[in-house]
Amino acid sequence: MSTKERLDSVQILRFIAATSVVLLHLSAPLNQKFDSPLLDFPNGRAGVDIFFVISGFIIAYTAAGTRDAVEFMKRRIFRVVPIYWLLTLGVFSIALIAPALLKNTDANPILLLKSLFFVPYEKPNGLIQPVLFLGWTLNYEMFFYATFAIALSLTTRFRTALTVFFALLVAAGQLLSSNHVFVRFYTDPIILEFVLGLWIHALWTQRRDLLPKLWPLAPIGAALIILQPTDPLLAHRFFVYGLPAALLMLGMVGLAIPKNPVTNLMLLLGNASYSMYLSHVYVITLAYKVILPRVGQSAELALGMAFATLAVVCVVSVILYKLVEFPSNTFLRRLFPTRATATTPQMATP
Repeated sequence: MSTKERLDSVQILRFIAATSVVLLHLSAPLNQKFDSPLLDFPNGRAGVDIFFVISGFIIAYTAAGTRDAVEFMKRRIFRVVPIYWLLTLGVFSIALIAPALLKNTDANPILLLKSLFFVPYEKPNGLIQPVLFLGWTLNYEMFFYATFAIALSLTTRFRTALTVFFALLVAAGQLLSSNHVFVRFYTDPIILEFVLGLWIHALWTQRRDLLPKLWPLAPIGAALIILQPTDPLLAHRFFVYGLPAALLMLGMVGLAIPKNPVTNLMLLLGNASYSMYLSHVYVITLAYKVILPRVGQSAELALGMAFATLAVVCVVSVILYKLVEFPSNTFLRRLFPTRATATTPQMATP
């Protein structure tokens, strides 16, 4: 079983994670409007937790054989920032031109700067979210990259160092019980999901022969996520979604992915999953707030609109990946050459 096959399985998992988040945001407005549990998929939020576990794995994979923290951070910035900035500026423009389309986002230049540079802040609704609200996960990702880069430059036991550091952060947050935005945000147990990915990579490196035998963990992890009652348990997200996400990752990372039209499409969308994650709210907002009110308000029509919107989300994400995400990363690497290896896989950013 080749390395490429194993990374193909991770790409499939990226597709699953991104699609889960899209289904969450597609279904929530329909359930709210038509009060039908059949139209609801609240556990789609676990896609973020799956992404975080994947990110821990992929970051350890991409950093293998290097101790250069600066080069590591350059590669991450080139990969993450361009399309995020583009789509953040797009939301800011909407807030200026058509604020009625947005719920809790104002055209505030200071908040725009905080969003662009991954500084967490609290919105009036009490949520810690940037201008492009999905970027809250990127605030965590950038924090993980920075701490990983420091650990990488200081010690070869970076997994142990980060495990201890993140555990201490979470413990401090529980003890301090502070309402300060930074304390609340950076001590959330969700950061431990990155650590799970780091240790899965250690197993992948040291006992690769064992991983194909762990495939039953994938359906177990998926079932735990899908069947989880959500609202009363979200305070324990690490246990509700994080650990099942790790089981899902453990079960899939050793799988060989057969080549056929379905898996090829899933791999393409896995490559485009970052674009999908960041851009899908644009398509959903256009469909539900602009188009649907003009064509009808029945549950059947709304459901049909949801399926059509999902298809458009996939098309838009591939276009953005091909025309913006991949070219911008390539351009910046050429403009500011890095010493990256030639076998770096696609970044697992949510």
